[in-house]
Amino acid sequence: MRQDSNATATSNGEPGNNGTRKLWLFFLVPLLLAISTTIAALVISTYSHSQQEIKLGIVKLRTSATMLYETSIQQNMRALHTVMDMLERDEGLLSNVRAVGRRIVPTCKI
Repeated sequence: MRQDSNATATSNGEPGNNGTRKLWLFFLVPLLLAISTTIAALVISTYSHSQQEIKLGIVKLRTSATMLYETSIQQNMRALHTVMDMLERDEGLLSNVRAVGRRIVPTCKI
């Protein structure tokens, strides 16, 4: 038997003639390269975007932590001012605080 010269593959499945090799070289290889390049670009852009989101989240977290700390300090200052105002206006409360302070710390000069 004579093998047909137009056969697309040999019996073991490898490219068998010139037409199949041209198909691989001029169509399938560039197609595979284009698909691989597109996938690589998508992976890189997704990674880059996620890194930017992480950095932005860290900046926001630091900013909010700083704002919480400052707010806490301001609230504590207001609370202390309120206590000081009450002690200035109420002599009975001030004397009780002095008495308790002397019992807790004998050298305290309130």
